[in-house]
Amino acid sequence: MAMVPKTLNDLLNVTQKFHTEMAKELNHSEAQQHDERHQLLLQHLADKEQVLADTLAELKLDSDLGPLQTWFYEYTDRHPIAAFEPSEINLQEYDIDSVATLVTDWHRELVDLFMYLTERAESNSTQKLARDVLAIESSHAKQMSYDMTRMNEI
Repeated sequence: MAMVPKTLNDLLNVTQKFHTEMAKELNHSEAQQHDERHQLLLQHLADKEQVLADTLAELKLDSDLGPLQTWFYEYTDRHPIAAFEPSEINLQEYDIDSVATLVTDWHRELVDLFMYLTERAESNSTQKLARDVLAIESSHAKQMSYDMTRMNEI
């Protein structure tokens, strides 16, 4: 069972771990694929997930301790975060369109979460950190969605 984050630092840890595990699972699935387009998509998504994990790690290092210790448990009480472990999903069972849909949905949930936190933050420093994470997640989600659409056109 995944940890239920209660502070912004917990959430960043869970989100970073999620992206790292997704990268690992996408790489694993890519190695098992025989369809070249599917391999390319999975490898590309794995690379993007790892970049996201690394970016969040850097952001945490550069952040002040105060905003990281902000509690926000009321959201997680109503909306489970990472209700599954990436290793529990066998991506080899999905076609290329289904993988694209899954990845898009996961990132939409993260964007929604950080949008909520940005709107609810009570201090400027917490709002700035949540807004920074929202910008990172949102821009990567848009880029990945665009890339997946382009890959389908090939």
